[in-house]
Amino acid sequence: MKVYLSGVISLGGILGPEAIAKNLQIFRDAEQVLASQGHVPLNPGSIDGQPDWHWRDWMKPALAMLLSAEAIALLPGWEQSPGARLEWEVARQLDYPVVTP
Repeated sequence: MKVYLSGVISLGGILGPEAIAKNLQIFRDAEQVLASQGHVPLNPGSIDGQPDWHWRDWMKPALAMLLSAEAIALLPGWEQSPGARLEWEVARQLDYPVVTP
């Protein structure tokens, strides 16, 4: 099953580089766990953006990735992220199951 990873990455640009790097590692770790469970993880942390992108610029390809998924994985602390809350609402409206990595 294609599973979209949702969680905290940058909190809309508030977090610094070290915190972002730590959060991206959490995404990579979850990606590995989901793959070992037989899923196809879709990691928005792998989006190749531009340094001058704003939150909405990141969310557009992230939401496109989410729409290609069949389920969502909510990573720890996802409730703190405006982007993850938006992703959860879209997934909920589309009746995506929640998968735990």
